[in-house]
Amino acid sequence: MVGRATSRYAADVWGGDTIVANNPNVKPLSELGFGWLRRDRTADFEHWAKHAEWTSHQLLMLSLGCDPLQTDADSVAFAARGLDSAYAERRELVKSHQRRKRLRLFPTPHEAVDWLNAMELPFPEELSHAVSARPRHVELDAAQALAQAIAENEKLTADAAALRQQVDQLLADQGQALDVRERQSLLKLVIGMAAAGYRYDPKAQRSGVTGEIATDLERKGVGLSADTVLKYLREGSELLPPQDE
Repeated sequence: MVGRATSRYAADVWGGDTIVANNPNVKPLSELGFGWLRRDRTADFEHWAKHAEWTSHQLLMLSLGCDPLQTDADSVAFAARGLDSAYAERRELVKSHQRRKRLRLFPTPHEAVDWLNAMELPFPEELSHAVSARPRHVELDAAQALAQAIAENEKLTADAAALRQQVDQLLADQGQALDVRERQSLLKLVIGMAAAGYRYDPKAQRSGVTGEIATDLERKGVGLSADTVLKYLREGSELLPPQDE
């Protein structure tokens, strides 16, 4: 029989200072009555005790003495030994406690064994010994490292999103700057052609040049009113270099 087991996580979720479980149903695998198991299907408990965490399927299989990777819960042999019903009952119990946050979705081996003890479920003594032989703080460190890695990944994702937003804003600002420069270049082209080709004088109070330009444009199939032409000529005039009086 195994000794008493405690769980820091179990203490948090069960409401006590610590859970002290003395499970009378923990026995050697050969005495549990789970049925005959082939040697190659029996779990290597020492190997699984080294894992940082277990899935629900791994917890269930190990609690029945089966290797999670070598045994199929839906197999005929599994059902013939009566393990299918035990698996199904324990699976519902696991789901119930996970929904109430009394068991993690991915418990550490120590947490899983503590939970099995608290439920007073029969499970192999060999599993309890293998897990107990592993320092609890090593598992906690592994779990903390996983949590830290997840947190760092979330931070990197957030930083990448913020950086992408900054890049998008810079590209937008650059695009606006290019639009302004392109507009200024076109206005310079307009005012330069008007001054050189039509002898447009920006200082003149009145000018027939705008009407002349509008007429020539219309002849070429480009319809612009004289007022529109005057508008762009005035904007272009502001870009001309200052001239001595």
